Amino acid sequence: MSESAPIYQLNTHSSSVYQVRIDIKYITPPIWRRLLIPSYMKLDDLHLVIQSAFFWTNSHLHAFIYKNKYLSPAFPDEGETEESELYNTLKIADLIHKKGDKVTYVYDFGDDWNHEIVLEEVLSRDELPDGKKTPLPLCTKGKRARPLEDCGGVSGYEHFVKVLNNPKHPEYEDLLNWAGPYDFEYFDKEILNEELQKENYGLFVWDDEDDFLF
Repeated sequence: MSESAPIYQLNTHSSSVYQVRIDIKYITPPIWRRLLIPSYMKLDDLHLVIQSAFFWTNSHLHAFIYKNKYLSPAFPDEGETEESELYNTLKIADLIHKKGDKVTYVYDFGDDWNHEIVLEEVLSRDELPDGKKTPLPLCTKGKRARPLEDCGGVSGYEHFVKVLNNPKHPEYEDLLNWAGPYDFEYFDKEILNEELQKENYGLFVWDDEDDFLF
């Protein structure tokens, strides 16, 4: 265990609702989601919510980055270092507290998809669309489909977009056969909110991450 003081402030009393905007960084036009989440949501749940929000497949490693430190899930046989800590007990309210606060979520250390999470508003349950009856988490808005898994990160995605937007490109048929029909602008908020209310926020969760994650 690290002997240094924690970089976050444990918040044991927060019961508010966070409105956050999550953008996949370095991509234009932006791919983003706006979510309402309980401030006491644990980071392991937030990980699953982000996966569901962007329709990722939860098939790679991930971490949160806060003040240049990696906060990683509590996988077996892993320990903390000066550069990383386990996040198994942390909540989102332990990291961000006020409007404008930010934390980064990274998915797939090969493609390196960086998601910037910005706290836009701190709300009470009474301020939600249906008051205290509002189901959480809830997506209120979003734009565009996420990149394909294993496409090579931001540069690979940009190449993929360029090719599929040009049927005369020599790689067009190969990429189309690999990816299938792909609508870059697709996003269905209603489908997402249905998924978010399911067990594990609509995701398949593996029993032993060490058997498949890379």
